[in-house]
Amino acid sequence: MIYTRISSETAVVAAAQTVYRGETIEQGDLTTITLRGGSLPQTVPAARLADLVGKRAAYDLIEGSVIGSTAVVEQAIPAEGRAIVGLKLASGRAPNNLLLPSSLVRLIAMPAATDGSTTDKLEGSIFIGRVVDQSPGADGTSILVNVDVEAGAAPTIALLAAQDRIAIVRDAGR
Repeated sequence: MIYTRISSETAVVAAAQTVYRGETIEQGDLTTITLRGGSLPQTVPAARLADLVGKRAAYDLIEGSVIGSTAVVEQAIPAEGRAIVGLKLASGRAPNNLLLPSSLVRLIAMPAATDGSTTDKLEGSIFIGRVVDQSPGADGTSILVNVDVEAGAAPTIALLAAQDRIAIVRDAGR
């Protein structure tokens, strides 16, 4: 019975104290915990704790939470040549509960609301980005998503978002 219990335990890395997005992770910020009955997918094994020291938090690591493999990045967010764009998307413009931090996504420009007399050269444009985080909108129907994109595309994406003309697609394997 003891062997069975020990063999179903997994030691993983957890946050010993809260580390905010973009901050450098120090040794004292991390600890290990033991999960019983298997492990959570994509957690960092306790043996790799030292590998995380000196890297940056990709999103807020709340004290006591298990550290996922996408929670840590090599450099500050956004990296040189990148920008973070905040999007407020109406229901149906983004997949719910599938926009996990670090997920690769496509941002697609929707058609402009016009009378058809003008052409829209942005319609159908596709921009590649990476989800930083998401949260529900205060209105209860929208979703707020922060996306890391190329710095040169950020103004266009922000303009499209302000005009409610952007949708997010997450493809398989991304």
